[in-house]
Amino acid sequence: MIKFKKSEKIAAKDRTVFCGWEKKMILPLTAAKRIAENNGIDPELINIDEFEETAARLGYWRK
Repeated sequence: MIKFKKSEKIAAKDRTVFCGWEKKMILPLTAAKRIAENNGIDPELINIDEFEETAARLGYWRK
């Protein structure tokens, strides 16, 4: 499970990444790494499945 930082600025960056991933503008691996970096998590610790589960839980679906 991804632990998000509680900052409006970081949340805005995360929304941009999730929206880009949802519209297929950002590859899943790239999106997962950006989310990790935005939230101070080692990018190597997040896998694509975990990212996609989190995205679905937040209401983002890749079209």
